[in-house]
Amino acid sequence: MHFSVAVATLVVLRAVAASALSSGDDGLSASINSGVDPAAGKSIGKRMMRLEKSMAVVISSNSASQFENSMTTPGGKLASEEEEDAHSIEKCPIPEEMHSLSNYPSLHEGPYTHSPSMLRDKYKVNITDDDGKTFTELFGPTSPIVFFAVRGSRLFQRGGNIGPVASVFQNFAQMLGHATQGPDMLSVGADFCYDATDNDAFALDRLRDAELYCASPITWMPAAYPVIAVPNYYYEQSLVHTSSGPLTVIPWEQKVSKIFWRGGLTGTLDMYTGGSADPFFNLPRVVSYKLAQEHPDVFDFGFTGFDEQLTDRYMGGRRTKEQAEFLGGLQIQQSVNFSVELPRFKYLLNIDGIVVAWRLRDLLRSGSVVFHFVGKSAEFFFRDLTPWKHYVPVHDIQEVPTLYAKLEADPELAQSIAAAGKDFADTRLTVAGQDCYLSRFLEFVSNRTAYKLADPAGLREMGFFEVDV
Repeated sequence: MHFSVAVATLVVLRAVAASALSSGDDGLSASINSGVDPAAGKSIGKRMMRLEKSMAVVISSNSASQFENSMTTPGGKLASEEEEDAHSIEKCPIPEEMHSLSNYPSLHEGPYTHSPSMLRDKYKVNITDDDGKTFTELFGPTSPIVFFAVRGSRLFQRGGNIGPVASVFQNFAQMLGHATQGPDMLSVGADFCYDATDNDAFALDRLRDAELYCASPITWMPAAYPVIAVPNYYYEQSLVHTSSGPLTVIPWEQKVSKIFWRGGLTGTLDMYTGGSADPFFNLPRVVSYKLAQEHPDVFDFGFTGFDEQLTDRYMGGRRTKEQAEFLGGLQIQQSVNFSVELPRFKYLLNIDGIVVAWRLRDLLRSGSVVFHFVGKSAEFFFRDLTPWKHYVPVHDIQEVPTLYAKLEADPELAQSIAAAGKDFADTRLTVAGQDCYLSRFLEFVSNRTAYKLADPAGLREMGFFEVDV
């Protein structure tokens, strides 16, 4: 697998968002097509200002706080806030992501337990990608994991503030900081890392013994300890971006009875198996394209470009005769405005690229039925969705025409799935919902922390800086 999360984020951040009328590669399509959540209020404007800031992290000079000298009891709770008062977090549903991690252990040793002045060497890791490039060679002088420490409403960070991927960590820090500002978060204390890779092997091989939970933009299927999925840049942009205008509303009877998909030709050659000896022709998007060519009455499917990582870097610029014929025969289509195009169709396809496509919120909001390819990775909220209630599960892409025929023959079922998916997106996948999720994430880590947390002064001695949230 590859470092697509960081790479794609850099691409988006360097682009002029208003000009990206999305249907391109993973995440790009999801990042520019959602209207503002009307319930967000003033927090949206503040958050947009944060996103438009320079990516340099502001170091807070305010060291006077009730948390400076009052740290923790076992359990990760701050000693100064042991009250059992009801807080607004109790109104937040516990995400299935957290339920799925119920077997995750309590941690009795932290990253600094044995070395108060410095982090252990095993946290100073690097990782080599499929083509022999290390993370630091690709992205500059930074580790693929960065450390965060939450002390009530205060957020501290170590690493990730230099190099071209600093924006990845900065964006997460701002989302996290926003979620920590409620009064019910004053008792929360948590240490965790953020995994900037999209590599499940990295989580399994290098993080499993780290004795530290790690946030990731991806939830792995099945869950991979110690990773816990969290929202990422693309999801954040889906919440706050307005350049593509409001979502078009089209009555079900007026929608086109086809399965719509637009996006880039991308994928990971070593991730999927199938009927072809050539891994290129087992890529979900390649399989889907070929199936669409066989069923033009069922699909409206088109590529809007090639991923250079796939066709050049990972294929080494070399193509077999069959690959060359396939690529040469493609007619690249123009990008479309998802806010306008998605609602026009009764059915939408969601298929993996390098990892999960970062567009599921927008697909659900469209009021159409989502055919979701169930791969090895998913977005943080995926486990809260129920198959055949919120979406149609696709385990084998070849079965999509059969699933399509089933829904065409049962319009009541199709409309109920479309309505349930939209209701979930409109009520749960909101700014308030994101804050709820991150609050529950911090609560989860805090409840499984059984060692004494370092106080802010100790964190600074270890190289942490305070993030202005």
